[in-house]
Amino acid sequence: MTEKPYLDFYAKQGARLVSRDVEDTDKFFRARESLYIALGIAPGFLRGKTVIEFGPGTGHNALYTDWLGPSRFVLVDGGPDILAASKERLVTNGSHLVEREFICSLFDDYNSMELFDFVIAEGCIPNQTNPVDLFKKMQRFVKPGGLMLFTTVSSVSWLSEMLRRLAKNRIISLEMSEEEQVNLMVSKFEDHFDTLKNMARTPEEWILDNLFQPHAEGKFFTIPDALNSLSNEFIVSGTIPTYFQDWTWYKDVAHSNIERNAKLVEAYFSNMLNFVDRRLINPTHSQELGKQVEEIASDVWSQVCRIEKGEVDLWDEIFESLTQLSLLISSEALQTSKSIDEAVKWIRGGLQDKRLLYFPSWWGRGQQHVCICRRQV
Repeated sequence: MTEKPYLDFYAKQGARLVSRDVEDTDKFFRARESLYIALGIAPGFLRGKTVIEFGPGTGHNALYTDWLGPSRFVLVDGGPDILAASKERLVTNGSHLVEREFICSLFDDYNSMELFDFVIAEGCIPNQTNPVDLFKKMQRFVKPGGLMLFTTVSSVSWLSEMLRRLAKNRIISLEMSEEEQVNLMVSKFEDHFDTLKNMARTPEEWILDNLFQPHAEGKFFTIPDALNSLSNEFIVSGTIPTYFQDWTWYKDVAHSNIERNAKLVEAYFSNMLNFVDRRLINPTHSQELGKQVEEIASDVWSQVCRIEKGEVDLWDEIFESLTQLSLLISSEALQTSKSIDEAVKWIRGGLQDKRLLYFPSWWGRGQQHVCICRRQV
């Protein structure tokens, strides 16, 4: 039977992996508000509007959306336990003025003639079997004049996590219980987590979700994947991080949205090193360098997946790919290059205990948020 991305793993682990520890609600809401404003979504826009969210998890982000006062809020998730947790959170803590509908359905199976002012798909398109097709389907639910918020992940932005996953593959024994495996990785990455501020999950939950969850059958969903699949009726209103500057006068309207999206794709490849490493803000570089970096990172991910499927003779090949990548970026991003070299040496040596200088603080820019608007004219 074909494994269902996310759902089968979360069904085994429970809703805790998609939950968040939100002790300070005001601070959490301010962060969500900041995200929305940066994407061009005025919080007041949602009052009285209709909203659909795919993959709401246990409803922490949805609670903020609910708090903004939409008239109708539809939440779609294929995990019944996860959806139940979301429903409990919104019914208990949300606005009594919002009409809500909770639909347990696979995204591919969901169909409706209803269009919405705001469509949300955070953290649920990447790793699907056919993410671009799913994205195109979700676009159809956006009203003319409405917005869609979604997230992307690339082999480049997730490269640091790939190496941590590779480290797990290097030392984990199948004879160990899952709890023993997780505890071992927590001990190996303790100083890594110390460099992450405002973690909303425990290290154990992060490790299970990012290092143990099967991903081999799914595909990344990158900014170019998204923008190249948009029809001319959609325009990008914002991205986080904001990597693109447009000095065009507002009256000099682009001939088509597709032309503008092409410029966004070009800027993506010219800022590739900034997606690799969140510690750095590098000046733009050549698109060719960006494309080379993404190509090697994609090869590394393919090799990681093959190792996880049992091809144990690939270790030298993957170390060679990483060394090639380090050399390629060394003149533009020396700290990242040193992080890769240090990680390779550490992993090759079986994660022997010693103080690491560069790898623990290296985290990529993970997932990116994008908002698009469906034009009315």
